Amino acid sequence: MKKRHPGSSDEPLFLEARVKRRILDEHMNDQLNDWSEHMHDAVECVVQSIVGILESKRAVLDGLEGDVCDSLASNNENRENLQQKLEESHREAQSLYASLMIQVLQPLSNAGTKPIAQNDGPNDSSSN
Repeated sequence: MKKRHPGSSDEPLFLEARVKRRILDEHMNDQLNDWSEHMHDAVECVVQSIVGILESKRAVLDGLEGDVCDSLASNNENRENLQQKLEESHREAQSLYASLMIQVLQPLSNAGTKPIAQNDGPNDSSSN
């Protein structure tokens, strides 16, 4: 029979190897599933960490944004107050300048008045 079916004696070895291969395939499939679940858990952990970091940074940035908005509002009020004070100072300076010019031009317009005596230097008798 070996002459007619030379591989007939190898049949139990083939069947045994096929069973071992199926067992190894199942074991490999189980290992891949375990690895896939582990990777899924690891990725989920990383994603949750990133979300936590982003939420904490967002909270900090929201606080800073509120501070910046408050500072801008305060700066606008201060700017308006300073602008008003500057305009008042400008009006007061214009008024003082006009008053000074009136005082300077008034003696010149009065022809009968005597100009103010000027200091002639060290020979001035009023300084003795």
